[in-house]
Amino acid sequence: MTGCCDGDCHCADCCIKALSRLGDHAFRRAAQEQAALALKRAQAGLVIEDDKARLEAIVMTK
Repeated sequence: MTGCCDGDCHCADCCIKALSRLGDHAFRRAAQEQAALALKRAQAGLVIEDDKARLEAIVMTK
């Protein structure tokens, strides 16, 4: 659907790639939802620390 995984990831790359496909609001929203799931994993220490800021930026993108 978005090119993102199911949130069980260890980096932000899939969400970054999905957000790079601009133009489709529904697509962007789905990518943000996946990033939010990944961010929860980051906050639990399950995602690479360097990607935490990238995930936060994706979730905050409007």
